[in-house]
Amino acid sequence: TCPPSSLLTPAMLQFLKLVLPEWAETATRAHVATSRPHVIDPLRRPPNEWQLLYTSSADGCGVSNLYASVQGYAGPSLLLLQTTTDHLVGAYVPQPWSASTQFTGNQDHFLFTLVPEFGFLPASGHKPHYMLLNLSDGIRPKGLGFGGQPGYHRLFLDEGLARGTSTGFCTTYAPGRLCDDEFGIRLVEVWGCGDEMSNAKRADFQASIAAEIAKHRHVDRQLMFGTDWRESGDLAILRMAGLANASEAITVKSKPTP
Repeated sequence: TCPPSSLLTPAMLQFLKLVLPEWAETATRAHVATSRPHVIDPLRRPPNEWQLLYTSSADGCGVSNLYASVQGYAGPSLLLLQTTTDHLVGAYVPQPWSASTQFTGNQDHFLFTLVPEFGFLPASGHKPHYMLLNLSDGIRPKGLGFGGQPGYHRLFLDEGLARGTSTGFCTTYAPGRLCDDEFGIRLVEVWGCGDEMSNAKRADFQASIAAEIAKHRHVDRQLMFGTDWRESGDLAILRMAGLANASEAITVKSKPTP
């Protein structure tokens, strides 16, 4: 069951359902002759069919937790961010999320503001620095950035999703203020706006990850300690620690007589 949103009231959700396809269509048509139905049409789904993929209030803070929650989702999604001064801003991510040390994305990306005012900042087409989700590069700041350059993003959320920064201009998105230059983060959500297949692929991916984790957690004691009845796992561990030997420190049950 999808947890309730702390950011989107029913009225706000309905507003996004109406305006988001128009924003996406405007962003797309700015760069191609015709709209891309496979991008736009999923956004016209009723808002109660959108899927809350991640919320920092329930799934844990941090970009690693965010990425673990959205991995495998095959449709477009919305990132929503509430600052500690009650600004509500966001980013539209038209493709599956990808962690990388390089910028990813395409010209269908856009940024927007919802509170205290509405604003729509489409990609300008000048520079393809749409999105950077850096989880591993220790030289560049770890976190989630849109536009700009590493360390000077148009919108940046730090690794722990505790603090962020914003600027009013970059060569990737249209000019305009999103929020304060520096801000605290109160809550982050990611909404999946795609079709049922998008979420089914996410469920399959998450299930495969869970199965792989369970597989690696299983320890085959026989492979680790051998098949000799005297070599119980507990005894072997104590012996390796120098706390027991085969004949004195631990009494081992005798092998049953056939």
